[in-house]
Amino acid sequence: MKRKTSTAAIDIAYIILQIALIIAFIPKKMYMSMAISGAVLIIYLLFIVYEHKKGMAVTNSIRLAVIFSVFGHSFLGEYLRMYNTSNYFDKLLHIIGTFSFTAFIFLITEKEGFFIKLSRFMVLMFVLFLGSFLGTVFEIGEFIIDVIFKTLNQNGVADNNIDMICNITGAFMAGIYAIYPKKRPVVSNKNGSTRH
Repeated sequence: MKRKTSTAAIDIAYIILQIALIIAFIPKKMYMSMAISGAVLIIYLLFIVYEHKKGMAVTNSIRLAVIFSVFGHSFLGEYLRMYNTSNYFDKLLHIIGTFSFTAFIFLITEKEGFFIKLSRFMVLMFVLFLGSFLGTVFEIGEFIIDVIFKTLNQNGVADNNIDMICNITGAFMAGIYAIYPKKRPVVSNKNGSTRH
């Protein structure tokens, strides 16, 4: 019950903050950022529904990491323009973002029993490749946005390579997280018990 309360508090706080940020984008005429933030909020709400129907709950630590990644991108990176004012913020967000989303997907697929017969090494490889794939998709997305909207999300080959290194670092961190399940509860069901 205590964990359900904390999870609900996290969800409500994020929803309120995300809505406030969407509204805050309007005076600045940051319509693309507003649209993306709105889409992210809808996806998060759909996940909450899915989570409830499945009777499972992603750990609060990974939940907070995912929220920091998406809200950090929109609020810190876009609204406060830390992408332009900091040389390290983008790289840090690549690491945290890849780690959080890879671990997030891992927890959901593990709940479905996908990894029951796999060795730790195979789990590590799967998660590492998954994180690297997600990082590559993100880089391709940045490229497409730059081409269509004439933005500058990517700043040359060196920047792309550093981003990929950060993505792989985040993926490796998620892999380590995945192969040591005794360190944390993976998911919990409706009666509050956990499965490792």
